[in-house]
Amino acid sequence: MVYVSFVVPFYGVEKFIGQCLDSIYNQAVPETEFEVICVDDCSPDHSRDIVLQYQAKHSNLSLIINQENLRLGGARNVGFNHAKGEYVWYIDSDDKIADNCLVEFIGLLKQYKPDILAFNFRRFNNDNKVIMEGKSHPQNKSCLPGISYIKQTWGTGYVYYIMGYVWSYLYRTQYLKTIHIDFPEKVLWEDTVYAPQALFEAEKVLSTDKIGYCYRVNSQSITEIYNTSHPAEYIYQYAFVAGKDVMNFAPQIPKGELQDACWLMVKRYFNSFVIDLMRTSHKERKRFYEMVHNNWNDLQFVRPYLTVLSRCLFTRWHLWNLLAADILAGIYQIRPRS
Repeated sequence: MVYVSFVVPFYGVEKFIGQCLDSIYNQAVPETEFEVICVDDCSPDHSRDIVLQYQAKHSNLSLIINQENLRLGGARNVGFNHAKGEYVWYIDSDDKIADNCLVEFIGLLKQYKPDILAFNFRRFNNDNKVIMEGKSHPQNKSCLPGISYIKQTWGTGYVYYIMGYVWSYLYRTQYLKTIHIDFPEKVLWEDTVYAPQALFEAEKVLSTDKIGYCYRVNSQSITEIYNTSHPAEYIYQYAFVAGKDVMNFAPQIPKGELQDACWLMVKRYFNSFVIDLMRTSHKERKRFYEMVHNNWNDLQFVRPYLTVLSRCLFTRWHLWNLLAADILAGIYQIRPRS
Protein backbone atom coordinates (compact mmCIF):
# COMPACT_ATOMS: atom_id res chain seq x y z
CA MET A 1 0.00 0.00 0.00
CA VAL A 2 1.22 3.50 -0.85
CA TYR A 3 1.08 5.59 2.32
CA VAL A 4 3.00 8.68 1.24
CA SER A 5 3.20 10.52 -2.07
CA PHE A 6 6.23 12.80 -2.27
CA VAL A 7 5.51 15.69 -4.64
CA VAL A 8 8.81 17.16 -5.83
CA PRO A 9 8.57 19.99 -8.39
CA PHE A 10 11.90 21.08 -9.82
CA TYR A 11 13.36 24.00 -11.75
CA GLY A 12 17.05 24.77 -12.11
CA VAL A 13 18.24 22.54 -9.26
CA GLU A 14 20.74 20.19 -10.91
CA LYS A 15 23.16 20.82 -8.01
CA PHE A 16 20.69 19.69 -5.38
CA ILE A 17 17.98 17.38 -6.69
CA GLY A 18 20.13 14.27 -6.35
CA GLN A 19 20.61 14.99 -2.65
CA CYS A 20 16.88 15.56 -2.29
CA LEU A 21 15.99 12.21 -3.88
CA ASP A 22 18.73 10.40 -1.95
CA SER A 23 17.24 11.63 1.32
CA ILE A 24 13.91 10.08 0.32
CA TYR A 25 15.27 6.79 -0.94
CA ASN A 26 17.69 6.32 1.97
CA GLN A 27 14.79 5.87 4.39
CA ALA A 28 14.31 2.42 5.92
CA VAL A 29 10.92 1.99 4.28
CA PRO A 30 9.96 -0.41 1.47
CA GLU A 31 9.49 1.41 -1.81
CA THR A 32 6.04 -0.14 -2.08
CA GLU A 33 4.91 2.11 0.79
CA PHE A 34 5.66 5.43 -0.92
CA GLU A 35 5.89 7.04 -4.33
CA VAL A 36 7.87 9.98 -5.66
CA ILE A 37 6.25 12.33 -8.16
CA CYS A 38 8.75 14.67 -9.79
CA VAL A 39 7.33 17.57 -11.80
CA ASP A 40 9.61 19.22 -14.35
CA ASP A 41 8.42 22.84 -14.44
CA CYS A 42 10.29 23.62 -17.69
CA SER A 43 13.66 23.39 -15.96
CA PRO A 44 16.42 24.93 -18.14
CA ASP A 45 19.30 22.80 -16.84
CA HIS A 46 20.07 19.08 -16.54
CA SER A 47 17.75 18.41 -13.60
CA ARG A 48 15.48 16.22 -15.73
CA ASP A 49 18.39 14.01 -16.79
CA ILE A 50 19.25 13.43 -13.14
CA VAL A 51 15.64 12.53 -12.32
CA LEU A 52 15.58 10.09 -15.23
CA GLN A 53 18.64 8.34 -13.79
CA TYR A 54 16.77 7.83 -10.51
CA GLN A 55 13.65 6.72 -12.36
CA ALA A 56 15.67 3.98 -14.07
CA LYS A 57 16.54 2.60 -10.62
CA HIS A 58 13.23 3.13 -8.81
CA SER A 59 9.92 1.95 -10.22
CA ASN A 60 7.95 4.10 -7.75
CA LEU A 61 9.27 7.36 -9.25
CA SER A 62 7.19 9.07 -11.90
CA LEU A 63 8.17 12.10 -13.95
CA ILE A 64 5.65 14.67 -15.16
CA ILE A 65 6.77 17.33 -17.64
CA ASN A 66 4.90 20.64 -17.67
CA GLN A 67 4.42 22.29 -21.04
CA GLU A 68 4.62 25.75 -19.49
CA ASN A 69 6.24 27.15 -16.38
CA LEU A 70 3.58 27.20 -13.64
CA ARG A 71 6.02 28.06 -10.85
CA LEU A 72 6.09 26.12 -7.64
CA GLY A 73 2.39 26.38 -6.77
CA GLY A 74 1.15 25.20 -10.15
CA ALA A 75 3.72 22.39 -10.27
CA ARG A 76 2.62 21.20 -6.83
CA ASN A 77 -0.99 21.11 -8.04
CA VAL A 78 0.04 18.98 -10.99
CA GLY A 79 1.89 16.56 -8.73
CA PHE A 80 -0.97 16.36 -6.25
CA ASN A 81 -3.45 15.49 -9.02
CA HIS A 82 -1.34 12.40 -9.77
CA ALA A 83 -0.86 11.32 -6.16
CA LYS A 84 -2.03 7.81 -5.22
CA GLY A 85 -0.80 7.78 -1.63
CA GLU A 86 -2.92 8.04 1.49
CA TYR A 87 -0.90 11.14 2.41
CA VAL A 88 1.00 13.76 0.44
CA TRP A 89 4.26 15.47 1.40
CA TYR A 90 5.38 18.52 -0.60
CA ILE A 91 9.18 18.63 -0.93
CA ASP A 92 11.19 21.49 -2.41
CA SER A 93 13.78 20.02 -4.73
CA ASP A 94 16.77 21.79 -3.15
CA ASP A 95 15.84 20.53 0.33
CA LYS A 96 15.94 17.13 2.03
CA ILE A 97 13.96 15.06 4.47
CA ALA A 98 15.60 14.06 7.74
CA ASP A 99 17.33 10.71 8.18
CA ASN A 100 15.13 7.87 9.42
CA CYS A 101 12.02 10.01 9.87
CA LEU A 102 9.69 8.19 7.46
CA VAL A 103 9.36 4.98 9.47
CA GLU A 104 8.09 6.86 12.50
CA PHE A 105 5.83 9.11 10.45
CA ILE A 106 4.16 6.23 8.62
CA GLY A 107 3.67 4.49 11.95
CA LEU A 108 1.87 7.56 13.31
CA LEU A 109 -0.27 7.81 10.18
CA LYS A 110 -1.32 4.18 10.50
CA GLN A 111 -2.09 4.47 14.21
CA TYR A 112 -3.91 7.81 14.37
CA LYS A 113 -5.10 8.45 10.78
CA PRO A 114 -4.91 12.25 11.19
CA ASP A 115 -5.94 14.79 8.58
CA ILE A 116 -2.57 16.45 9.15
CA LEU A 117 0.67 15.33 10.78
CA ALA A 118 2.86 18.25 11.89
CA PHE A 119 6.58 17.99 12.59
CA ASN A 120 9.65 20.18 13.01
CA PHE A 121 12.45 21.19 10.67
CA ARG A 122 16.03 22.38 10.58
CA ARG A 123 17.83 24.89 8.38
CA PHE A 124 21.20 23.97 6.86
CA ASN A 125 23.62 25.54 4.40
CA ASN A 126 25.40 24.18 1.34
CA ASP A 127 28.20 22.86 3.57
CA ASN A 128 25.59 20.72 5.37
CA LYS A 129 26.10 22.76 8.52
CA VAL A 130 22.98 23.04 10.67
CA ILE A 131 22.05 26.70 11.13
CA MET A 132 18.92 26.37 13.21
CA GLU A 133 16.50 23.73 14.47
CA GLY A 134 12.88 24.78 14.63
CA LYS A 135 10.81 23.60 17.59
CA SER A 136 7.42 24.90 16.54
CA HIS A 137 5.43 21.70 16.95
CA PRO A 138 5.15 19.81 20.27
CA GLN A 139 4.88 16.09 20.92
CA ASN A 140 1.16 15.28 21.22
CA LYS A 141 -0.30 11.91 22.18
CA SER A 142 -3.69 12.50 20.59
CA CYS A 143 -5.28 14.33 17.70
CA LEU A 144 -6.87 17.76 18.11
CA PRO A 145 -9.21 19.82 15.92
CA GLY A 146 -7.19 22.29 13.89
CA ILE A 147 -8.30 25.43 15.74
CA SER A 148 -7.67 23.79 19.11
CA TYR A 149 -4.22 22.73 17.95
CA ILE A 150 -3.37 26.27 16.83
CA LYS A 151 -4.52 27.78 20.13
CA GLN A 152 -2.70 25.17 22.18
CA THR A 153 0.52 25.46 20.20
CA TRP A 154 0.80 29.17 19.49
CA GLY A 155 -2.01 30.83 21.44
CA THR A 156 -4.09 33.62 19.98
CA GLY A 157 -0.98 35.39 18.73
CA TYR A 158 -0.19 32.42 16.51
CA VAL A 159 2.90 32.48 14.32
CA TYR A 160 1.45 32.76 10.83
CA TYR A 161 4.79 32.34 9.08
CA ILE A 162 5.49 29.03 10.79
CA MET A 163 2.00 27.80 9.99
CA GLY A 164 2.68 28.65 6.36
CA TYR A 165 5.61 26.25 5.94
CA VAL A 166 3.75 23.84 3.70
CA TRP A 167 6.56 21.26 3.76
CA SER A 168 6.31 20.91 7.56
CA TYR A 169 3.15 18.81 7.35
CA LEU A 170 1.90 15.54 5.91
CA TYR A 171 -1.64 15.94 4.57
CA ARG A 172 -4.25 13.23 4.12
CA THR A 173 -4.90 13.20 0.40
CA GLN A 174 -8.66 12.69 0.60
CA TYR A 175 -8.94 15.45 3.19
CA LEU A 176 -7.29 17.95 0.82
CA LYS A 177 -9.69 16.89 -1.93
CA THR A 178 -12.63 17.36 0.42
CA ILE A 179 -11.76 20.96 1.30
CA HIS A 180 -10.97 21.76 -2.37
CA ILE A 181 -7.66 23.47 -1.69
CA ASP A 182 -5.12 24.42 -4.37
CA PHE A 183 -1.96 26.47 -4.64
CA PRO A 184 -2.10 29.69 -6.69
CA GLU A 185 -0.23 29.30 -9.96
CA LYS A 186 2.43 31.49 -11.59
CA VAL A 187 3.10 33.54 -8.46
CA LEU A 188 6.15 33.81 -6.20
CA TRP A 189 4.49 33.37 -2.80
CA GLU A 190 2.37 30.31 -3.44
CA ASP A 191 2.08 28.78 0.04
CA THR A 192 0.94 31.79 2.08
CA VAL A 193 -2.51 30.37 2.84
CA TYR A 194 -2.30 26.67 2.00
CA ALA A 195 -1.07 25.27 5.32
CA PRO A 196 -3.06 27.70 7.54
CA GLN A 197 -6.28 26.89 5.69
CA ALA A 198 -5.63 23.16 5.91
CA LEU A 199 -4.94 23.47 9.66
CA PHE A 200 -8.01 25.56 10.42
CA GLU A 201 -10.37 23.18 8.64
CA ALA A 202 -8.84 19.91 9.91
CA GLU A 203 -10.75 17.74 12.37
CA LYS A 204 -7.70 15.71 13.41
CA VAL A 205 -4.23 17.25 13.73
CA LEU A 206 -1.41 15.22 15.23
CA SER A 207 2.07 16.58 15.90
CA THR A 208 5.46 15.18 16.77
CA ASP A 209 8.51 17.09 17.93
CA LYS A 210 10.73 15.00 15.63
CA ILE A 211 12.70 16.79 12.90
CA GLY A 212 11.28 15.70 9.55
CA TYR A 213 12.38 18.34 7.08
CA CYS A 214 15.73 19.93 6.25
CA TYR A 215 15.46 23.36 4.64
CA ARG A 216 18.45 24.49 2.61
CA VAL A 217 19.43 28.16 2.94
CA ASN A 218 20.07 28.62 -0.78
CA SER A 219 21.13 32.02 -2.11
CA GLN A 220 19.16 31.35 -5.31
CA SER A 221 15.85 30.55 -3.62
CA ILE A 222 12.95 32.96 -3.81
CA THR A 223 13.09 33.68 -0.10
CA GLU A 224 16.81 34.41 -0.05
CA ILE A 225 16.68 36.61 -3.17
CA TYR A 226 13.84 38.56 -1.60
CA ASN A 227 15.67 38.93 1.72
CA THR A 228 18.95 40.10 0.17
CA SER A 229 18.32 42.07 -3.05
CA HIS A 230 14.57 42.84 -2.95
CA PRO A 231 13.70 42.81 -6.68
CA ALA A 232 10.65 44.91 -7.57
CA GLU A 233 8.52 41.93 -8.58
CA TYR A 234 9.21 40.21 -5.27
CA ILE A 235 8.28 43.30 -3.27
CA TYR A 236 5.10 43.76 -5.28
CA GLN A 237 3.97 40.15 -5.08
CA TYR A 238 4.79 39.75 -1.39
CA ALA A 239 2.86 42.88 -0.39
CA PHE A 240 -0.11 42.78 -2.73
CA VAL A 241 -0.49 39.22 -4.10
CA ALA A 242 0.38 37.21 -0.99
CA GLY A 243 -1.28 39.87 1.15
CA LYS A 244 -4.50 39.57 -0.82
CA ASP A 245 -4.47 35.80 -0.35
CA VAL A 246 -4.32 36.29 3.43
CA MET A 247 -7.05 38.96 3.24
CA ASN A 248 -9.36 36.57 1.39
CA PHE A 249 -8.61 33.83 3.89
CA ALA A 250 -9.18 35.86 7.07
CA PRO A 251 -13.01 35.85 6.96
CA GLN A 252 -12.98 32.04 6.91
CA ILE A 253 -11.54 31.99 10.45
CA PRO A 254 -14.17 32.08 13.22
CA LYS A 255 -14.47 35.57 14.66
CA GLY A 256 -12.36 36.21 17.73
CA GLU A 257 -8.74 36.69 18.65
CA LEU A 258 -7.43 34.29 16.00
CA GLN A 259 -9.20 36.18 13.24
CA ASP A 260 -8.01 39.48 14.70
CA ALA A 261 -4.44 38.17 14.57
CA CYS A 262 -4.91 37.22 10.93
CA TRP A 263 -6.16 40.73 10.07
CA LEU A 264 -3.04 42.15 11.71
CA MET A 265 -1.02 39.90 9.43
CA VAL A 266 -2.95 41.28 6.43
CA LYS A 267 -1.87 44.79 7.39
CA ARG A 268 1.71 43.62 7.81
CA TYR A 269 1.77 42.24 4.28
CA PHE A 270 0.18 45.29 2.67
CA ASN A 271 2.55 47.71 4.42
CA SER A 272 5.69 45.64 3.90
CA PHE A 273 6.56 47.41 0.64
CA VAL A 274 7.70 50.54 2.49
CA ILE A 275 10.65 49.05 4.37
CA ASP A 276 11.51 46.81 1.40
CA LEU A 277 11.73 49.85 -0.89
CA MET A 278 14.23 51.33 1.54
CA ARG A 279 16.40 48.22 1.13
CA THR A 280 16.42 47.98 -2.64
CA SER A 281 18.07 49.99 -5.41
CA HIS A 282 16.78 53.07 -7.23
CA LYS A 283 16.30 50.94 -10.35
CA GLU A 284 14.13 48.42 -8.51
CA ARG A 285 12.14 51.20 -6.81
CA LYS A 286 11.39 52.63 -10.22
CA ARG A 287 10.26 49.24 -11.52
CA PHE A 288 8.07 48.74 -8.45
CA TYR A 289 6.28 52.05 -8.96
CA GLU A 290 5.77 51.31 -12.63
CA MET A 291 4.04 48.08 -11.61
CA VAL A 292 1.85 49.95 -9.11
CA HIS A 293 0.99 52.58 -11.71
CA ASN A 294 0.07 49.96 -14.32
CA ASN A 295 -2.14 48.06 -11.86
CA TRP A 296 -3.52 51.04 -9.98
CA ASN A 297 -7.23 50.26 -10.30
CA ASP A 298 -6.72 46.64 -9.23
CA LEU A 299 -4.80 47.67 -6.10
CA GLN A 300 -7.43 49.82 -4.43
CA PHE A 301 -8.36 47.02 -2.03
CA VAL A 302 -5.18 47.72 -0.02
CA ARG A 303 -5.91 51.35 0.83
CA PRO A 304 -8.04 50.78 3.99
CA TYR A 305 -5.16 48.80 5.54
CA LEU A 306 -2.28 51.20 4.89
CA THR A 307 -0.51 53.26 7.52
CA VAL A 308 -0.05 57.00 7.08
CA LEU A 309 3.48 56.54 5.74
CA SER A 310 2.38 53.79 3.37
CA ARG A 311 -0.39 55.97 1.98
CA CYS A 312 2.08 58.75 1.37
CA LEU A 313 4.15 56.35 -0.72
CA PHE A 314 1.15 54.80 -2.42
CA THR A 315 -0.32 57.22 -4.94
CA ARG A 316 -0.77 57.07 -8.66
CA TRP A 317 1.95 59.63 -9.26
CA HIS A 318 4.78 57.15 -9.11
CA LEU A 319 7.55 59.61 -9.99
CA TRP A 320 6.81 61.56 -6.82
CA ASN A 321 6.71 58.31 -4.89
CA LEU A 322 10.05 57.31 -6.34
CA LEU A 323 11.63 60.59 -5.29
CA ALA A 324 10.17 60.32 -1.78
CA ALA A 325 11.37 56.71 -1.42
CA ASP A 326 14.87 57.68 -2.59
CA ILE A 327 14.98 60.46 -0.02
CA LEU A 328 13.78 58.19 2.80
CA ALA A 329 16.28 55.51 1.86
CA GLY A 330 19.05 58.10 2.00
CA ILE A 331 17.90 59.38 5.38
CA TYR A 332 17.55 56.00 7.04
CA GLN A 333 20.37 54.33 5.09
CA ILE A 334 18.69 50.94 5.21
CA ARG A 335 20.65 48.31 3.32
CA PRO A 336 19.70 44.85 2.03
CA ARG A 337 20.08 42.11 4.61
CA SER A 338 23.12 39.91 4.10
